Amino acid sequence: MPAKAQPLAYAEDQHAESTLPSLSTPPLSPEWGFVVQFRIREGQPATYFAGRVEHLTSGRAQRFNDQAELLAFLTEVLAQSEASTTTRYVD
Repeated sequence: MPAKAQPLAYAEDQHAESTLPSLSTPPLSPEWGFVVQFRIREGQPATYFAGRVEHLTSGRAQRFNDQAELLAFLTEVLAQSEASTTTRYVD
């Protein structure tokens, strides 16, 4: 019978100048990863906020024309991802 997979854990490297996440810091999950591309249009004010966002693991993508649309997409995708995600184990 195969051994039960254990959760992925990180330890601090005492020899490195930068500190790796400790066991109390959860690793970054690709489930929470997005690529956000912003459009720049000549003549638009500095507050112009438009572009395209894509969720890394699902591939869902959407164009946005303001902060509210971007945040609505992020909130929706993260809520769906959180509802469907269970603890993941690695071999």
